[in-house]
Amino acid sequence: GAAASTFVGANLGAGLRPRAQQAGWIAASFNFILMIGLIAIYMHFAEPIIGFFDPSSKVLTVGKEYLRIVGLSYGVLGVALVLSQAMTGAGATLSSLVIDSAFLVFLVVPMAVIVTEYLGAPRVALWTTIALGNLFAAAAYTLWYARGAFLEKQV
Repeated sequence: GAAASTFVGANLGAGLRPRAQQAGWIAASFNFILMIGLIAIYMHFAEPIIGFFDPSSKVLTVGKEYLRIVGLSYGVLGVALVLSQAMTGAGATLSSLVIDSAFLVFLVVPMAVIVTEYLGAPRVALWTTIALGNLFAAAAYTLWYARGAFLEKQV
């Protein structure tokens, strides 16, 4: 994300708007691939990784469950983070704040509370809520970034 931010800002400063936007897409693509690779490793070696911190069977079960559900959304979460930072490099910090607030503060956290406290749903429902929040946030960042309006920001 920091590299995308720097590259977008440098290219905008040089007047290379298409290259600036392309930089974010390239960085997001690389991050997606990296995140998918890492979560595959984490899932494959879940027991020794989680067991390093707490080897109890309950913790191992919950940790593997979390990785199996939320971990699969980490690829798109990585895309969202990189595109957020790419927009920040263009000076469009408000866009990231609004998107993050909309999904975290007004969607994911309230839904997590509703699912766990009011509906009494199982833990898997909480993990699914978090994973869906990551997916929706990534979709919002992708659509907003594709519009390219952030390139017009005057710093």
